[in-house]
Parts: sequence; C-alpha cells; structure tokens
Amino acid sequence: MIAFYFANKWYIARRPVPEGLAPTVEPRRVLVLANETANSAELLEELRRIGADRAANYFVAVPASPVETGTAATHGPLDVMEATQAAAQARLDHTLSILRSENVQVDGALGDYRPLRALANAVDTFHPDQIVIATLPLESSVWHRFDVVDRARTEHPDIPVTHVVATPVAMSQAFQ
Repeated sequence: MIAFYFANKWYIARRPVPEGLAPTVEPRRVLVLANETANSAELLEELRRIGADRAANYFVAVPASPVETGTAATHGPLDVMEATQAAAQARLDHTLSILRSENVQVDGALGDYRPLRALANAVDTFHPDQIVIATLPLESSVWHRFDVVDRARTEHPDIPVTHVVATPVAMSQAFQ
C-alpha cells in the first residue's frame, strides 16, 4: 500500500502541465466548475481578474457529490441525497451572493454528482467561451486523480480551460 502511495505521488509530480488553448482575451461567457472550492479566495480572485471590465457573464456549476460535500460520511442512505443537495446549494448560493455583491452578472446551478457530466451539461446549456475549473491542491484532490482538468480540455478542445488550485473555506467561516 505504501508503495502505491509513493508511486502515485511520483506519477503526479512528473506529469507535464498541458498547454492547451490560451484563455480568451475578453471572455464574454465564463463557465465555472467547482465544488469544495466554490467559495475559495483563489477562485473568486480569478473570476474578478477575468471580468475586470464587468462585461463577462458567468455560470457556476457545482456538482452535487455526497463524497465531496462530506455528507456521505455524516448521513445515512435515506437522507444523504437531500443533505448533499443542501450542502452543494449552500456553496453555490454563497459564491453567487459574493459575485453579485460585486455587480457581476452571474447565474448557477447544481450539476450531476460526476464533475465531467456536470461540466458537459453546463457547456451544452450555457455555451461558454472560457471554462474555469477550481480544484483542491494536488495531494488532496479527487478531481486530480481522475484527471478532470485534462479530460475537460480533451472533451472541449475549442474552449480554453483555466485551472485554479484553491483552498476551500469552511462553510462556518464563509458566513461569518
């Protein structure tokens, strides 16, 4: 087991950073995919940087995953989905309220519990010209292990994908 741990760390550390497309110079429609990092300072700062001219429209998609919201560990099978929806909705609402308080034109929705499926659905409905994906740091991110960012670049080759590594804000701190 320990050998697998170190092999995985070595594999992740030696992976090249894909260049992909350059971010759109003046994006008009920006799709954001985030879960635990939806209310992080790093993500919000990147969105402020992208929309500095206030001309961009944003759509925030938050996958409603019981594992990533933490409800799988604290709720039973009868109420886990309800608790998951509530936790994901709280993250989404908090992010939307912060962006709206800065006069940013933003909307959002909960997505499928699988991040790539949530992203594909949001791309189909919102038609973005840039995608921003916020993940946890490399060593603690489930999305890194499943190559969510790289797969998003592969599945949407005509849309620039910006990756933001962010530290999540605990919901108790977020509302203080």
